[in-house]
Amino acid sequence: MARLGAGGGRFALRIARRVRRLVAIEPSAAMRDVLTQAISAVGATNIDVHDLRWPSATWTEGAEVALAAHCLYDIREVGPSIEAIERHAHRLCVVALAQFARGTQLATLFEVTHGEPLQALPALKEFVALLGAYHRPYQLQLVRGDAADAVRTHDEAYALAGRLLRLQPGSAKDARMRALVDEW
Repeated sequence: MARLGAGGGRFALRIARRVRRLVAIEPSAAMRDVLTQAISAVGATNIDVHDLRWPSATWTEGAEVALAAHCLYDIREVGPSIEAIERHAHRLCVVALAQFARGTQLATLFEVTHGEPLQALPALKEFVALLGAYHRPYQLQLVRGDAADAVRTHDEAYALAGRLLRLQPGSAKDARMRALVDEW
């Protein structure tokens, strides 16, 4: 199993419990640190972490299944990434995307806080259109988000909005966002 854009391990750790070996590809040093700490915390021994940006001309290893979950939003050239995933996945390519890129639902708050419009990233609709343009067969399955991600308190809402809007906690923009959320 190959997990492209493994991040901090949200999917990788769960999947690793069900597969013999998981190859976690993550270009961000900070996210690799989070991932390796999480791997150590749970004692997983079947996850190999690689410092790599996808697609990579140097990567030659294949996998039965490749998963790219929420890691294609900001890739400038998605076509070559998909072609590379297809070349390296022997049996199945799975791509998980949201209907809208993360943070898009806060576009109005972004604009008021930052003073400029949010540049929305492509998401599911655009990806399906790309697959059609490439004449790729695909199956689409819609699933609900994880209830564990639900916001239950004002503090959780502030924290989530701050992360999605890329605000420094305690900054003037963070204070402005909190005031706007309270006002709305």
